Amino acid sequence: MRASTRREFVAGPAGRIECAVDAPEGAARGFALIAHPHPLFGGTLDK
Repeated sequence: MRASTRREFVAGPAGRIECAVDAPEGAARGFALIAHPHPLFGGTLDK
């Protein structure tokens, strides 16, 4: 993540979901969603 990465939270049915949002400096040409592995299997947002 970059220094400009924004952290946001989304309310989910099992609790809140933490998101890291990176926006381009110029106009966006598309978007991507990348999900980390499930926490019960050793995944985290930061590692």
